[in-house]
Amino acid sequence: KIAYELVKGLRKDDQLEFGIESQLNQIQPGNYYQNKELIRHLPLEKSLESALYGSYQVALSQRLKSDIGVRYSLFHNLGKATYREYLNSTEPTEETVILQKTAANNTIYNTYGGLEPRVSLAYLLNSQSSIKANYTVSRQYIQIIANNTTPLPVSRWKTSDTQLKPQISSMYSAGYYLNLTEKSTNFSTELYFRQTQNFTDVKMGSDFLLKDYVETELLQGLNRAYGIEAMFSKQFNKSVLTFNYTYSRSYNKMDGATIFSQINQGDWYRSNFDRPHAFNANFKIQESSIHHFSFAFTFASGRPFTAPEGLIRLENKAFPIYKNRNNARIPAYHRLDFSWTIDNPARKKGKYRGSWAFNVYNLYARKNIYSVFFSNKIGSVKSFSISVFATAIPSISYNFIIK
Repeated sequence: KIAYELVKGLRKDDQLEFGIESQLNQIQPGNYYQNKELIRHLPLEKSLESALYGSYQVALSQRLKSDIGVRYSLFHNLGKATYREYLNSTEPTEETVILQKTAANNTIYNTYGGLEPRVSLAYLLNSQSSIKANYTVSRQYIQIIANNTTPLPVSRWKTSDTQLKPQISSMYSAGYYLNLTEKSTNFSTELYFRQTQNFTDVKMGSDFLLKDYVETELLQGLNRAYGIEAMFSKQFNKSVLTFNYTYSRSYNKMDGATIFSQINQGDWYRSNFDRPHAFNANFKIQESSIHHFSFAFTFASGRPFTAPEGLIRLENKAFPIYKNRNNARIPAYHRLDFSWTIDNPARKKGKYRGSWAFNVYNLYARKNIYSVFFSNKIGSVKSFSISVFATAIPSISYNFIIK
């Protein structure tokens, strides 16, 4: 009856949406094989995520429109599972386990939930430009845990549980949008700021990949991220030039009660996702109706990694000292890709349309560094770097669309 009265009272341009959703999640964190033999099997993680949501889009005036919504999300951990209780739940360790419990198959043993409001406003400045502002709260119950201090960065998926709380983010954004149709030009820019509670990071020196109870290797704290994004697109006859640039920063803060639950003495530090500059340019040259060229250039700041800040010598051996997390950055990543696409004019009127594509990935064979790690040799500590696809890679393909 309430829904009927709401719909009945809607104006012509208003829009009301509401509904319910539910999904079952199953995560297999991983298995360890040695000589094709299964050595270690991490238990399956099951959870049920449900939500009740509604939104109302309304034109407040001829120029101003709003979209107001709310979502209530509910998360259940499901058995079969074995979980622990600790003497101090804020600093779980192997030495402070006080109880181990088992949940039967498909039974609920832990629950999280909460409201997720959102508000969006759009104001039309004129027929060609507009401004928008948004505020959103979201809850993330499944997280990816990454460790960049190993030779090959590793990660694993993890559901929230009795020890690992869900991430709760509040995001603010505002943007300006311009569309000059007669000049075939588009431009947009957007600012954003996001603050997240219960952001997860690994302890220094952690080996979490094959842990059954990974909470002993993790810390939760704050994350803040902010930045600006800009896009420009211009069409010249049949050719199109597009630029995208993003400046973004991301910082974590793990300031627990003791040094064992802190990173960088509880101060802010760069997160694994802190890559300040990202730039993309694409130029499509339409030579004729049957073929075109395109060039795509990509540039991005290198991701942070943890480098030793000193050495300590013991019995003629050097051991690295790691003091601050993510105190260095790998070199910037950039490459140029080339593509030449030829349409088959004989097939334009047939049942399908085909085209040949000749591509070159990493045209100037840039040796982009993927990871940096350190090896403790006798008497010294040496650094090594790994590059992936560090050469030009040509390819040819045939694509077709059936009408």
